[in-house]
Amino acid sequence: LLAPVYHNVKAMVYEYKMPFTNAKNAGQFIKDKIPENVPIVSLNKFETANAAAYAKRKFYELPGGQPFTYFKWLEKIYLPTQTELVLFTKFKKVKGIVIIAPKPIDEKRFPFLKLWEEFNNESIKNENYYFYILNMEQLGGN
Repeated sequence: LLAPVYHNVKAMVYEYKMPFTNAKNAGQFIKDKIPENVPIVSLNKFETANAAAYAKRKFYELPGGQPFTYFKWLEKIYLPTQTELVLFTKFKKVKGIVIIAPKPIDEKRFPFLKLWEEFNNESIKNENYYFYILNMEQLGGN
């Protein structure tokens, strides 16, 4: 009888100490650090929609550039190129954008993106968020 009680208490302590997800912290980061006029582009809306919900903010998906706050099951994931990110930034007429990804991106594929912040602490859901910046001024663009 003591073994199940011990394991139940151990599981309850684990759930209390371990955060459920990193999305809440990522959402608060968005609210605190990213102005409303700066577009946030998701590299995988299936895995980043939770952060959008916590931030109460729309993210953009490419190639269409439509804003979203949720995902639909079985929707295709599109990974844009760096050129498409630059074109989207020019289309939005901003000096830079923020890119959110569920895992570190390949620096060879996206050499212009700079890592800004990461939320990859251990959590029950194992959701991680990496924020990158595309700054047009550093690229010599306007």
